[in-house]
Amino acid sequence: MVKLPDERPFRARARQRERGFTLVELLVCLAIIGILISLAAPNLRAAGESAQRTGCESNQRLIRQELVQFQLVQRRAPTGTSGEILQELVDAGLLDSRPKCPAGGDYEIRQDAGGQWKVSCSVHGALGE
Repeated sequence: MVKLPDERPFRARARQRERGFTLVELLVCLAIIGILISLAAPNLRAAGESAQRTGCESNQRLIRQELVQFQLVQRRAPTGTSGEILQELVDAGLLDSRPKCPAGGDYEIRQDAGGQWKVSCSVHGALGE
């Protein structure tokens, strides 16, 4: 059997042997991925900040509720600095541990002239009142 020469042009035969991606194709893929990441990053950051804010609000509500509970059970208001008041709630068994703001803020606790407890965070301020 006689082998006939391949009649296709040289470039067509060379392309058939190539099995990888060209540099241009890789750069285009990287550019597309970069654009998608730049579009998604602000949304992810906003979702994280929203979750931190919601967690802080929940902690503030819990602290206010436990302050009222402390007054009902102990028949007195807790005294001292915010840290001492939180520790008093933990010692009374009303909190398992001292709550911490997910964003790293500190809670400030005070009682207004009407006897209402005000809890605020150094990062988020007063939430859920």
